[in-house]
Amino acid sequence: MLKAPLFISYKERVSVFLILLAVAFFSLGQQFLLYQKFIDKKRYFTTATVLAQYEKNRKIVLKLQTKEGFTFYTSTKEELKDLRDREIKVLLFRPKKVPSFLEFLRHFYYPSYIVSVLPKNRRLILKEYITKQHQKSFFKELFGALFLATALSKQSRDYLANFGISHLVAISGFHLGLISGVVTFLLALMLRPLWQRFVPYLNLYFFASLVAIGVAAWYMSFVGFLPSLVRSFVMMVIGFLLFIWGIEILSFELLFWIGIAIIAFFPRFLFSYAFWLSMSGVFMIYLFLHHFKKLRWWQIVVFLNFWVFWLMLPIGMAIFEKFSFYQFFSPFLSILFTIFYPLEGLLHLFGIGGVLDSSLSFLAQKPHFIKAVVPWWFIAAYIGLLFGSIYRRALLWALLGSVAGILIYNIA
Repeated sequence: MLKAPLFISYKERVSVFLILLAVAFFSLGQQFLLYQKFIDKKRYFTTATVLAQYEKNRKIVLKLQTKEGFTFYTSTKEELKDLRDREIKVLLFRPKKVPSFLEFLRHFYYPSYIVSVLPKNRRLILKEYITKQHQKSFFKELFGALFLATALSKQSRDYLANFGISHLVAISGFHLGLISGVVTFLLALMLRPLWQRFVPYLNLYFFASLVAIGVAAWYMSFVGFLPSLVRSFVMMVIGFLLFIWGIEILSFELLFWIGIAIIAFFPRFLFSYAFWLSMSGVFMIYLFLHHFKKLRWWQIVVFLNFWVFWLMLPIGMAIFEKFSFYQFFSPFLSILFTIFYPLEGLLHLFGIGGVLDSSLSFLAQKPHFIKAVVPWWFIAAYIGLLFGSIYRRALLWALLGSVAGILIYNIA
């Protein structure tokens, strides 16, 4: 059955664009008022969550996200215990050079003083329940991040980057899709007998999907409104609505408008690597399905993981400036992850989450990175090929070959 297009006329597109433009101005206006209120005070008292903590130049550096939503760095010479994921009350002192509004939207440095550490919230209590099931610190951090988006140390991040699986641990649409799929399946399975007896005229999967979306919304609010998670949740809700209305979902234009809408409501995401990497990953998936949607389902599951890994390589190398040969295991681990993630969730639910740690010990080995150099002109040409391949399938060969070329350039 043919699906209706997202828009029928350019008039509709212009109308939606003007609405989103108004939303963007309003969102930026709200942020600017917060910025003015912030820099006008010589001392600013707030509550913040510790996103990262590390030592640099004999100081402890903290990356904090305040309850108002802005992110900044601060440092201290005091010896601190590990405060990652803890909520703290902090007093900020205005420096001589205040950050610009653009820096305020991104992140900046600000001197501050930790007044107190707040009691552990439900997220940290649940994290302790998870970490107690593991012996090694790497696995404690791994599964805390995997289920609750808690902070990772630099060493743990390097372990994961060594195998190119950081995207599997950073909670995003992949996780949200698995969670929603499991909820929908289990709910439909449990309710089917009662449904067929009392309300057979109603669509069971429609109801189960609504519950799954509700669970996803709760989960997003519980672990935090992460850029990649917000993107995936918005796409889930819009995709569900468009499916009901019979409108085409596999559309690059839809992806474009969703990206614009999210930035309009959350202007800080414009400067988020996590958001743009998430959008890029979805674009690669759309590109694959656009050209190869006639493949069998198992072929799509297998080849899609290799496709996304290969096409995302230059982007990751350009941003993080490093590459490891172990990253070639990434597609295989991604395929296994669809089974591993719900299985580990079940094991942790019953308090035996550490039983598979020995089989994952290969991840905690010394990383072997090489420095990656990706010229700006290559990225510009690569992005051009990505968009061009939407319309010309023949350009896919140039796209795949360019990835091989940049790899050889860095390895040779």
